Order: sequence, then C-alpha cells, then structure tokens
Amino acid sequence: MKALNQAERNNLYLKFLLLFTITVSITVFAIFFDFKLPAKLNDAQRQKLKAYNSFNQNQKKITKMIDTLNHQIENLGNSSKDWSIEKDQVAKQIDFKELSSDTTGNSLLMKLNTTFYSFLNAKVKALEYKDKLDESKNKSLEQEKMNKEKMDLLEMKADMNKAEAK
Repeated sequence: MKALNQAERNNLYLKFLLLFTITVSITVFAIFFDFKLPAKLNDAQRQKLKAYNSFNQNQKKITKMIDTLNHQIENLGNSSKDWSIEKDQVAKQIDFKELSSDTTGNSLLMKLNTTFYSFLNAKVKALEYKDKLDESKNKSLEQEKMNKEKMDLLEMKADMNKAEAK
C-alpha cells in the first residue's frame, strides 16, 4: 500500500538531500580554506621574515664591526696615555747631558719622538675616521627609517586598494 502523499514526500526528500549536500560542501569548503589559505600566507610571511632576519644579521655584523673599531680607537687613546707615561719614565732614566754629546743616544731619542708623534697623528686620523663613520651610520639609520615608512605607506595603500576592490 502506497502513501497518498508519496509524490510530496519524494519532493521533500530531494530538497533535503540538496540542502544537506550544499551545507556539507560549504562546511568542507570553509575547512579547506581555513587550512590551505593560511599556509600560503604563512609562506609569504616566512619569506618576509627570512629577508628581515638576513638584513638584521648583516646589520648586527656591521654594528659589531663598528663597535670593534670604536673599541680599537678607544684602546688607541688608552695606549697613547700609556705611551706618554712610558716616555716620561724613559726620559727620567736618560741622562740628557750625556745624550747631547752622544750621537747614537740623541738619534735614538729623535726616533722615539718621531714614533710617538706619528702614533699621535695616527690616533687623530682614526678619530676623524670614527667621526665620518658615525655620520655615515646616522645617515644609514635615517635612510632605513625612510625606507620603512615608504614600505608602510605602500602596504597601507595596497590594503586600501583591496578594501575598495571588495
């Protein structure tokens, strides 16, 4: 015995299957994008992170080299103080009356003086290089800030374009 509303039941059953299929496919589609799309975005973020890390490592190397140079220049200043102390101690031990008649001792003292003054000139040049290096470092930092601001503005513009496109 067949039900009187068999056609209506079949029609409702097909509608249920259609809606169930649509609902399940939307859920599967959402889950698919929930897992696949972030992976692609993560890859892009990883590439940016690698670029930033390599830039950061290069910057650290340069900073370390600058610090080493600064330390050497500071040590150069300290050694000049030590040198002047040693020169004074040597001068106390030398009898200048004997040196005036002794040509080898006089020439040794002249060489010592020449070496000391060339050392001081080298220190002055090193300090000048340090000043130039500091200036270039400041210019580099300013340029880096400007580049970062440009990148931020470009990203904001791209985001605005995407928002307008939607």
